[in-house]
Amino acid sequence: MTHRHVLEALTGLLAAFFTAIVANALTTIMDQLHCTQTDFAWVIMAALPANAAATPMWGRLADLFDKKLLVQLSIIIFVAGSAMAGFATTIPLLLTARVIQGIAMGGLTALAQAIIGTIISPRERGRYSGQMVTRFGRWKRFLVGGALLLIAGLGLTGTITHDTNLALVGSYTFVFGLGPGMMMQNLLPAVQNTVAVKDIGSASGSAAFFRTVGGAAGVAILGAVMGTRVTSVVNAGLAGAGVKPAGGPHATMDLASLPDPVKVIVRAACGDGPALIFMIGAITMLVALAAVLPMKEIPLRRTIDMVDAGRRGAAVAAGGSVDTRPADAVADAPGTPEPGTPEPAK
Repeated sequence: MTHRHVLEALTGLLAAFFTAIVANALTTIMDQLHCTQTDFAWVIMAALPANAAATPMWGRLADLFDKKLLVQLSIIIFVAGSAMAGFATTIPLLLTARVIQGIAMGGLTALAQAIIGTIISPRERGRYSGQMVTRFGRWKRFLVGGALLLIAGLGLTGTITHDTNLALVGSYTFVFGLGPGMMMQNLLPAVQNTVAVKDIGSASGSAAFFRTVGGAAGVAILGAVMGTRVTSVVNAGLAGAGVKPAGGPHATMDLASLPDPVKVIVRAACGDGPALIFMIGAITMLVALAAVLPMKEIPLRRTIDMVDAGRRGAAVAAGGSVDTRPADAVADAPGTPEPGTPEPAK
C-alpha cells in the first residue's frame, strides 16, 4: 500500500474508535436514570469483561476471515448496542447494551491492530505512532523510559490533595501521560514483530486481551479502594462538622441536591481520594518495569511478513541479496516501471 492508502485506512479505523467514546456522558445518563453509585460501577464494568472475552476471539477470526468485513461487522454491532443504550430506560437494559458494546469494542481493539500489522511493517509503523521507533528500529529503550516516567508521574500525582495548585497537577499528569504514551503504542509492534502475518490477529488479540483484563482488574480493585477512601474521608469530615453520616452503596450521586456544607466536604474527599490509588499505581509499575527489563529486544523488521531464513541464507551464500519487501511495496517503489511499460534501451 502507498502512504496515501495507509492514511486512508488509518482514518477509517480512527473514525470507528470515535464511536466508542461514551465515558463523558455516563454521569449525565446515571443522573437521568436516577442511578446509585453501585449502578454506576456496574455500568462501567459491564463492558470490560465482554471486551476482554471477545478480544482474542475476534483476533483469531482475523486470521481466518476477511479483516475488513470483520471490522465493519464490529462497527455495526457497536452501533446497535449504542442505539439500545440510548433507548434504555432501566438499568438492566442499559447493562445489556453495555455488554453488546463491549463485545464490539473487543473487535475494534483486536481488528484495528491486526489490520495495521498487515499493511505496515513493524519498522515503518512508527511513522503513524512516533518517529523515534522508526528511526532506530529499537523499542526496549522506550518501554523502559516509559515505565520510569510512569512511575515518577504516578508518584508525583500520589501527593496531590483537593487544594493542590492546578498548574502543579497539570505538570504531574503531563509526566504521567508521557509514560503510557511511550509504552502502550510501542509494545504491540514488538509483539507483532515476532510473528508471521498469518498469526498477527491472534498475537494482536492476545496482547489486547491481557491489557483489557489488566485494565478491568485495575478498575475494579482501584475503584474499590477509591470508594472506600472517599467514604472514610467523607465520614470523618461529616463527623467533624457534627453531621451524622448516612447513605451507603445506594447513596445518590447528585451533588447538587446536597446541602452546601456537606457538598464542600464531599468535593474535598473526592479531591483527596485519588492520591492513594495513584501511589498504588506507582508501586504496581515497579512490577511492570521488572517485567520489561529482561525482555529480549529483536530489532523491528522492515518487511510486513517474516522472511524465510533459508531463502535469505541462500542469497547471502551466493554473494547476492534478497529483496524482502512485499510485491506491492516493490511495485510502488520509486523508479519501478508500471506493468506493460517497455524497458529503456541499454
